[in-house]
Amino acid sequence: MKDDPRGKEMRKLLTAALALALLGAGAGAGAGAEGGDTRNLQVSAIMPGLGNKYRSGAFFPVAVELGAQFAAESGTITIEASGSGDAVPRYTTRFELSPGTRYRYFLYPYCSNVGDSYVLYVRDAWGRTVRREELSMKGHDQQSYLVGIVGPQGIPGVIEREADNKACGMTMAIVAPDFMPPKACGYELLDVLIWAHPDPEGLTPTQINALEEWVLGGGRLVIAPGDTWQPTAATFLAGLAPGVVTGVESTGDLGALEAAGAAPFGPGSSMALTLLERPTGRVLMSAGGRPLVVRGKVGFGEVTFLAFDPTRNPFARWAGAQKFWDYLLGLGFPAEEGGTSGGTGSSPGGRGYGYQYRQGLAERLTGSMNQFTEIRPISFVFVVGFLIVYVILVGPVDYFVLKKLRHLEWTWITFPTIAVAATLVAFAVISATRAARVYINQLTVVDWSADGRMERTETISALISPKNDRYDVSYRKPSCELFLAEPAAGRYGMPSFSFTTNYDVVDSADAGMSALQVLMPVWSPRTFWGRWRTGSPGEPPLVVDLKPVAQGLEGSVTNNSAVAFDNVQLVHEKGVCKIGRLAAGESATINWQKSLRFADFMTRVNSGTDGSGSWKRNPRAFRYDAEPLVMAASVGADSRYYPAENVMQWQKWDQFGGGHYVYDLASEMSLRTLIESGQAIVIGVCEDNPSPLDAGVTAPERVNWTIHRVCAAVSER
Repeated sequence: MKDDPRGKEMRKLLTAALALALLGAGAGAGAGAEGGDTRNLQVSAIMPGLGNKYRSGAFFPVAVELGAQFAAESGTITIEASGSGDAVPRYTTRFELSPGTRYRYFLYPYCSNVGDSYVLYVRDAWGRTVRREELSMKGHDQQSYLVGIVGPQGIPGVIEREADNKACGMTMAIVAPDFMPPKACGYELLDVLIWAHPDPEGLTPTQINALEEWVLGGGRLVIAPGDTWQPTAATFLAGLAPGVVTGVESTGDLGALEAAGAAPFGPGSSMALTLLERPTGRVLMSAGGRPLVVRGKVGFGEVTFLAFDPTRNPFARWAGAQKFWDYLLGLGFPAEEGGTSGGTGSSPGGRGYGYQYRQGLAERLTGSMNQFTEIRPISFVFVVGFLIVYVILVGPVDYFVLKKLRHLEWTWITFPTIAVAATLVAFAVISATRAARVYINQLTVVDWSADGRMERTETISALISPKNDRYDVSYRKPSCELFLAEPAAGRYGMPSFSFTTNYDVVDSADAGMSALQVLMPVWSPRTFWGRWRTGSPGEPPLVVDLKPVAQGLEGSVTNNSAVAFDNVQLVHEKGVCKIGRLAAGESATINWQKSLRFADFMTRVNSGTDGSGSWKRNPRAFRYDAEPLVMAASVGADSRYYPAENVMQWQKWDQFGGGHYVYDLASEMSLRTLIESGQAIVIGVCEDNPSPLDAGVTAPERVNWTIHRVCAAVSER
C-alpha cells in the first residue's frame, strides 16, 4: 500500500517543527548561560559598597534587588573576589522569589586590599548566569576620614579634600535610607555617620538593629533632628541620644558656634534649637543656657547630638561650617578653658592622627598566633651532615667497595638503591618532626561595656594541618563576621608559603559567616578572624566598683566567674594598677596609692612626655605608651603569642623616627576613647575559651585564652 502524499508532507512539517523547537530551546539555554534570559527573573538594581565606597580591612555591603514576574524563581547571588592575596573568596547567598514579588538581598565581602576586584553573578536554579557585573566602587584612601551621610545629598561644610602632611583628608559616602545595610558590619568602613532629620519609619527592623548594634559596638553617630524632632524622641534613637528630646525653641545665641568656626553669622541670625533635657553626655557647646552640642557614650560607641539643623540657614551658608565640622569630627581642636581639647580626643575612627597604613598590632598579633612549637624545623646541622654522608656513600664508598668486589658495573644497581634509601630516611625524619594532627592556636578578646548594653567578641584562630586538605571553618555564632587573614611572614610567626585557594563564604542567621572548603597547605598556617556582638549580655565575669579620690581611685574588683584570672590590671587615665591573680570568687581592694606599681617605661606615661601630667592633654604620650597596655598587659609576660617587649622596642624606634604609631584594631581604639572619657578598664586573662573554632576536626589547642576587658564608669557614689 502506497503512502498518502499528504501524510508524508505532514510528517515532514512536524519533523521540521520539532527540530526548530529543539534548536530554539538549546539557543535559549545558551543565551541564559551567557546572561541573556531575563524574561522572568529580573535584576533591577545593584548597589556596590556603602555609598559606592569600600576600604581595606573592612567588610562592605553589596545590595542586589531581584524580581520575579510570571513564575517563582530561586538561585544564587555570588561575588567573586580576586587580587594580590593568595586566598580567593566567593561570597554566596541564595534567593527565593514568588511570582510578582521583588526583594533586596545584601552580601558582605571583606576587602583585604582596595586593589582587589569583585565580580557579581546572579544565577538561576539551573546554574545559568542571568547577570554578570564587575562591581565599580571607589577605594577609600586610608589617610582620609570617611564620613557617611544618610540622605539624598551632602551636608554643608562636610567637604571632600585630599590628605596632606598636616591633616587628614575627608571623603563622603552618601547612603540612601533604603540601602542602609541590615547588618552591622556593613557600616564598619565608616569613621562616622551623620544623619540629619533622622526618621527610621521607612527602615526595616533588621536595618534598625544593624545601626544600633554598630553604634553600641563602637561606631560614631551624629544626629541632628532639627524641627522634626518627634521621630528621634519616639524611636530607637531615643535610647541612643545623650538626653531626652522634648521639643523646639528659637535662639539667637550663636557665640559658641562662631568660636568653633572662627567666623561670625550675619546680624540678627537665629536658628531653631531642638531641646535636649537631662543631658547624659558631655555638653560641648551651649546656646542661651540650652545644650547645643552634646556627646555621649553608649556601649562602646559615641553619639553626638546637634540641637540645630546643619542643612538649613543660617548654618548652611555660614563661612565657618567647614571648621565647625573639623572641630566636631576631631580634625581640629579649638582650645577650651584649662587647655583641654574640645574635639573628640580620638583620631578619625580611632585610626591615628594623619593615619598612615603600615604594619600594625593586628598583623603582629596574627604573626604571633602562627607560632606552633609542635612543628620543629629540620636543623641546619642535620641537613649538612645528611648531605655529606650521602655524598660519601654514592662516591668513595660505592666506588671502593665495588672495585674491591671487582664489579664496578654494579653501580647501576647500588647508586639508585642508595638514593632510594636516603630518600626514605629523609622522609622518616621529616615525618617524625612535623605535626601529626591538626593544631589550633586561639586567642579571644571579650569586651564588656560599662552600661551593660554590649558584649563585643573578637577572636583570632590559627590552624595548621599535617597534610594538604580542605576544611569547613566556622565559629557557629549568630551574626558572626569571619574572614581569612593574609599570611603573616617574618620573625613573629612561621614562614608563609603562597598557595592560591578558592573557598566559599556563606552567611546564615544561626551560625553567622562560615568559610567552606578552605585549602590548608601542609605546614602553612591559616589565620581566621571572627567577631560578633551581643546586646544586653548580663553581668561580666569581673565586677568593678570604683570611685575617684583625691590622688586616684579606690574600690574593688571581684572575680565573679568560675575560673581564675591571671595578670589582672586596671587601666585608667591616671595610669595602670597591677592587681595580679584573682581566683574564682576572690575580690581585690583598690587603693590607688598602695596598689600602683609602674614599670620603668610607665613612669613617663603618668607624668606625660611634655610634663602635662595627663594623657588627655598629650595624645602622643597615650599613643606611644599607653595603647600597648590595653593588649600587651592582657597577655602578660608570655612573649610567644604577643611579644610585648618587641612592641615597646618597635614603638621606641617608630617614635624617634617621627612616624605615627598605627593601632589598627578597631576595638582597641574605641577603648582608648573610653579611657580618655574617664572610664576605667579592668583586664584579665583566663584559659577558659567559650568560642572555639569549628573546623570539623578534634584539635588540641596550644593556646586557648580568653581576655576579658571590663569597662567601668568611675563616679561618686
